[in-house]
Amino acid sequence: MLRGADAPRVRWRNDGGWTREVHRQPADVSGTTDVADMFDWRLSIAEVEANGAFSAFDGYDRVLVLLDGAGMDLHFTETGESVELRPGNRCARFAGEVPIEAVLVDGATTDCNLIWRRDAYQVTVHEGMAGAPPPIVGEGVRGLVYVVDGRLVAPDGAIAGSGDLLVGDLGESLPGRGTGRSLTFLLAPPG
Repeated sequence: MLRGADAPRVRWRNDGGWTREVHRQPADVSGTTDVADMFDWRLSIAEVEANGAFSAFDGYDRVLVLLDGAGMDLHFTETGESVELRPGNRCARFAGEVPIEAVLVDGATTDCNLIWRRDAYQVTVHEGMAGAPPPIVGEGVRGLVYVVDGRLVAPDGAIAGSGDLLVGDLGESLPGRGTGRSLTFLLAPPG
């Protein structure tokens, strides 16, 4: 279990918000010289305070889930398309290298971001409420459970609270006892 409270809060370079990187799974970087920003997957929480461009992540895919706030509009600058993130439509998925401008609807938002190497994983997202059964984790699949609010009992009996992340081993069942809301991400091999 990774405690959200242990993730440092870092100001963005463009001064438009804050990020707390809850976990970064290192990539196999053997034979590579530029490893500073490489990872297989990374889960972070963003506090968006101002309109602005998203950072580019070439070769990665992303899913963004609105956790708090009225929402934002994501404008895909190359195609002219837009996606509205709102409390009733909280999730957006897109390629990491696509240029995006975010426009806040009514003040700051807090978002959960999962970014992964598209050549290594395909990802599904499940929003869970207390009492709902967890998704089934298949062979070769890794489950991540982010506790949005409430509590969740980890397989070892530890209590995960709001902001904590449970990272399962490959094929390991996910915890099911808890209160509140959670986000479950299933990382499967591409195919």
